[in-house]
Amino acid sequence: MLATLAKMKTTRVVLIALLLLPTCARVRPAGKAFVLAADGQARCCIVIEGERSAAREALAKELQFWLREITGATIPLGETQGVNGAIVLAAGHTALGPEGFAVRSGRRRLSLVANTDLGLQHAVYALLEHVGCRWFFPDPVWTVVPKEPNLAVSVDLRASPAFGYRRIWYGWGPRTKKLADDYHAWMKRNRQLGAFQTDCGHAWERYVPAREFEKHPELFGLVKGERKPLQLCTSNPDVEKRIIEGVLARFRKEPGLNMVSVDPNDGAGYCECERCAALGSVSDRVFLLASNVAKAVRNQFPDKWVGLYAYAFHCEPPRTPFAPGVYVQVTTGFRYTKLSFDDQVTAFRKLGARLGVYDYFSVYPWDWDMPGKAKASRVYELAQAIRHYRDLGLSTYDAESGCNWGPNGLGYWLAARLMWDPEADPKALVGDFCERAFGRAAEPMRRLYERWASGEKFAPQGLRLALLDLQQAYKQETEPSVRARLDRVAMYLHWLRLSLDYDRVARGGGAPRAGERSDALQQAARELIVFSRRLMDTGLIHAYPMLSSEWFQRRFAALLKLKDFDPKQAEAWKTERTDIPSAEETARLFAADLEATQPAN
Repeated sequence: MLATLAKMKTTRVVLIALLLLPTCARVRPAGKAFVLAADGQARCCIVIEGERSAAREALAKELQFWLREITGATIPLGETQGVNGAIVLAAGHTALGPEGFAVRSGRRRLSLVANTDLGLQHAVYALLEHVGCRWFFPDPVWTVVPKEPNLAVSVDLRASPAFGYRRIWYGWGPRTKKLADDYHAWMKRNRQLGAFQTDCGHAWERYVPAREFEKHPELFGLVKGERKPLQLCTSNPDVEKRIIEGVLARFRKEPGLNMVSVDPNDGAGYCECERCAALGSVSDRVFLLASNVAKAVRNQFPDKWVGLYAYAFHCEPPRTPFAPGVYVQVTTGFRYTKLSFDDQVTAFRKLGARLGVYDYFSVYPWDWDMPGKAKASRVYELAQAIRHYRDLGLSTYDAESGCNWGPNGLGYWLAARLMWDPEADPKALVGDFCERAFGRAAEPMRRLYERWASGEKFAPQGLRLALLDLQQAYKQETEPSVRARLDRVAMYLHWLRLSLDYDRVARGGGAPRAGERSDALQQAARELIVFSRRLMDTGLIHAYPMLSSEWFQRRFAALLKLKDFDPKQAEAWKTERTDIPSAEETARLFAADLEATQPAN
């Protein structure tokens, strides 16, 4: 078959060697080449070996779909006459662990094997990645699928993740059906989540909700001599009993759960009663409760965990060791301790807790969707941090983020890759993104993203430089799918221009008289609010908290303070338009942005 393909003058065979770096993979000399398609015709079938399940059937169909997108060939499912080999999906290989997988090619067999369905899913997407597919951002515009009617692969790979659970999640969540569907697909295709599922978030409200305060104030914290429905009185035996019963009930109802949180509610207000004070610091009390719950859980569920943060008022290590079954995520922010992060991790580990990291890639009121502001935007700093957390022995990675792929998308994609393999080269990953996403326009787009990665404060000059980079990119690439991605960048840059324009007027720039300033401010706010809503489904900016959370009042404080402005008008602007700008409109906006940002003579 390969000899035949080599003689074809108008076609090309693609031989792919799958390589991952050694901390996460064991790569041996590549296997023999396996032919998937020739001249857009299938040369193999897809077979499920051993036990069949709905999950494996779905994976086979998913692999079939993407290979059709690549080759134009519909590779049949199941044993078929007239083909020369089989792609074999097989689970149950216990030596590969909960998420590990192996991919090996021979002349007549391409084996994708794992222990679990999750590992098999990783194997399918690792194969597709190395053939050239990329799912850079959740918006399908950022999906890259090569077109190769003649396709062969040569591979011998074993791989498993560095972190047992990996989650990049949105504060406020994906707020439309499209955003949710795109996000969940991206997570799967970029090997997010994992076998060791964590649950460490603020949770006391689950077990003793604030609505019970009037009936049972004794369950809540005594603050300055008065019971308040902020935190719980952990020295009250009924509180501990309620939490234990609640956690056990969750495990009984959802036996697939790995962990249930016992973390305090967010904020202050911890109990100051004599019995609580006698138990020690806030950390002493919080982690003692966690250990007591863990003991009760392990009596009935020996392999289950209770989780919580080392965060804010309970980020200090406690005085007493942890019971088996307590999992602690150490947060990189809200660290009310004099200990360094490394010393904090060491102290918790010595006390017997199993540890993960809770990081902050982007928090809306910290960075407001500006480039270079969030940790996710500063991609090389981010890569260094992920590798360091792996070196500290932290076993899971939770990252609070935003649905703001305009400034931070490269960082989110790069982080997903590094959570799997922290030894991957971030410079090479950035190059892979620019070359595959932007083709011949890779160099000017790399300049744009590298400037943001430096973390320099964004200003009008930065917008001008980004627009000039994008202008050059448009000139260098005509391929429609690449142009669509450039259009997405142009939309984000237009949003940045509207943001800068609003801020300039809000600070008093522009119109000198009060009435003129009010008109100018209302116009600038309207344009920014309307365009922000139009971008929501692209995921370029975190439109929901900007428009629909308490942070709207902060972002548009100058507008809402105008005496002649009716706030109902702002509500109308939020739904005035929901359509994503077309290519033609984007071109007009881009031209206007170039004109508006020209330096004065």
